[in-house]
Amino acid sequence: MSHLYHSLGKEHSYFDKKNYSKEAWLEKISNSTTVYVGNLSFFTPEHIIYELFNSCGPVKQVIMGLNSQTLQFCGFCFVQYYDHKDALAAVSFLNQSYCDGREIRVDWDSGDNILENRRYGRGTAGFQWRDELRTQIDPDRIIPGTIMNGGRGLNFSHGTNYHSKKNNRNRTYRRNNSGYNNTRSYHRIRHSSDVNLFNEDDHPVYIGY
Repeated sequence: MSHLYHSLGKEHSYFDKKNYSKEAWLEKISNSTTVYVGNLSFFTPEHIIYELFNSCGPVKQVIMGLNSQTLQFCGFCFVQYYDHKDALAAVSFLNQSYCDGREIRVDWDSGDNILENRRYGRGTAGFQWRDELRTQIDPDRIIPGTIMNGGRGLNFSHGTNYHSKKNNRNRTYRRNNSGYNNTRSYHRIRHSSDVNLFNEDDHPVYIGY
C-alpha cells in the first residue's frame, strides 16, 4: 500500500468512500489522468485555469463545476490530461499554488461521471456544501440571498454567468501573489529524473465536494 501512496506524490485525505474502498480508490487513481481543483473564485474564467494547468502537460479538457440550480460556475472544476504523469505533476506542483489571485487545492480524482452529476454542486442552494455552511465572508465566493451576500456578489436573478464576468475583470497571472508571479515556477514541467515530484512538505487536502 505504501508504494501506491509514494507513487502518487503524497498521502491524500480524500477518497470516494461511497463507491470505493481505500485500496480500490488508490488503485483507481494510480492510473488516473484527472485532477480535482477546489477553492477557485466564482469569477475565474475557464481559459485561466486551462493556461495554468497546461503548464504541467497538454490538457484534454477542463470541466467547470456548476451550481445545480442556476448552472453558474461555483468555484471548482476537474482537469483531465492525456497522460497520467502530467496529472501527477499537477497534483505535486500546483496544489497550494495561486490561480487568479487565490490559493487553490489540487488532488487526484477518478474522473468518473465528471460530465454528469459530479460536476454539479450538492448543497441546498446548488453550491458546494462548504460554501453554504461557511460563516466567514469570502468576496470571491459569495452566495446570494444569505448573510454572506456582500462584496462583489453574484446576480443570478439576471442570468449572470462566469463567461460574462470575465470581461469585467482584467486579472492576469502578473498581479501580486497570484499565478506565475508567485514563488513557484510554472514553465512546462519536464518529466526527467532530475525532477522531484514528491514534495515532503505537502499536507493533506480536504476536498469540499
